[in-house]
Amino acid sequence: MSKFERNVAYIASLAAGKTLLCSSVRQPDLLADCVCGANLAPTGLPYISEESHGPMNEWPGDFWLVDPLDGTLNYLLHNPFWSVSIAEVRGGKVVAGQVYCPCSEEFFSGESEPSGSPVDTTIWMDWGNQYDAALLSMIQGARDRGYRVMIRGCCSLALAFVAMDRIRAFFHPSPQPWDFAAGAWLVEHFGGIVTDFEGNPWSLESKSIVATARELSHAATLDLLQKGLNDADKD
Repeated sequence: MSKFERNVAYIASLAAGKTLLCSSVRQPDLLADCVCGANLAPTGLPYISEESHGPMNEWPGDFWLVDPLDGTLNYLLHNPFWSVSIAEVRGGKVVAGQVYCPCSEEFFSGESEPSGSPVDTTIWMDWGNQYDAALLSMIQGARDRGYRVMIRGCCSLALAFVAMDRIRAFFHPSPQPWDFAAGAWLVEHFGGIVTDFEGNPWSLESKSIVATARELSHAATLDLLQKGLNDADKD
């Protein structure tokens, strides 16, 4: 990401965040989408977002991939855990990402500094639209091993917390690419590991996401997830 693109993306995040903090419209996602799109337009890159996208096989090679309001339910319930997520894609691969949390005024990018003091017993997750029985088994298995499992409802921000070494791991059974593109890039940028549930390297086509800041944590988390899947299949 060039300095110009980085600055434009930063301004787009701030503008969308400020708009959402001051807004009471019925469709905040669409409002934030308009703000992000307008602010990113000067770069000339095509704009794809949760609110404005076509089939993935028709996406261009280079584009912005944006979730203008990740964590809509949290936002509507006045839960501060929501974000504006912007990723830059070149040749079909994410080359830069940033996540902005307006309520805490935290901006996560490639220039951020990890805390280095993770809560090693905490695993965050999002509840997807599949693997329900397996997820219940995973949660119980994690609790049996002494982990605290929390559902936070904002994929990009949870991934940013992994990247900053604040939590042990995050997983999502059925995310959309705009949910995880920026956050997954941040995790890898800061030396973490991101795969799908089967341990394959992540891409925009990934159907599941597991992210950890450390190799040992990743192996243990994958083992936990696979055990949950296997136990669910037996039932």
